[in-house]
Amino acid sequence: KIDPLGPWKSKAAVLRYLKASGWQIEKQTFYNHAKPGHRDFKLAADNGYYTKDRVDKYAREWLVRRDTGLKVAEEEDGIARIKTEEEIKRIRQDIAIKQYKFDIERKMYIARELLELEIVGRAGVLDSGFNFLIQSRALEMVVMVGGDQKKVPEFIAFIQAEWNKMLAGFARLDNIDAMFEDE
Repeated sequence: KIDPLGPWKSKAAVLRYLKASGWQIEKQTFYNHAKPGHRDFKLAADNGYYTKDRVDKYAREWLVRRDTGLKVAEEEDGIARIKTEEEIKRIRQDIAIKQYKFDIERKMYIARELLELEIVGRAGVLDSGFNFLIQSRALEMVVMVGGDQKKVPEFIAFIQAEWNKMLAGFARLDNIDAMFEDE
C-alpha cells in the first residue's frame, strides 16, 4: 500500500505511485531516471525522500499518460491546436457572414418574396403575351398557311419564333412592372 501524498523514501514506492496515477513507465526506465550519475538521470531525491511535488513534476515533464499515450505537453499542444482550429473556423464563419451581408448591401441577393413576385409577374407577362399573340395575329396565321397543310412547317416556325421572343423577354434581367388586381 502506498501513501498517495508522499514523501516516499523508496524508489519502489514512487514507481507504484506513478503507475497508480496513470503514468506509463517501465521499472528499469524509472530506476535509470532516479539513479544519480546515470546518463538518463531526471529525478533526484530531496534529503533521501521523493516529494509528491517533485515526482509529479518529473512525471509531467518526462512520462507518457497510459490512457492517451501522450506527454502532458503533447496533450496541451493537442488541445491548443484544436482550440486554434476552432478559432480559425469561427473567424472564417464570421468572414462569410460579413461577406454575405456586404453582398446583400451591394444588391447581389434579392429577398425571396421579391423574387417570387418577380417570377409571378414575368409568368403573367408571358401568359398575357402568348394569349395576345394568338388573339391579335390569328388572322395573319390563318392567311400564312392559307388552309394549306403543306404550309404547316412555316406555321410551326412562326409560332416557335414568336414563342422564343416571349421567352427572351421572360429571361430579361431588367424590372417588369406588373399590376395585380384583387378579384
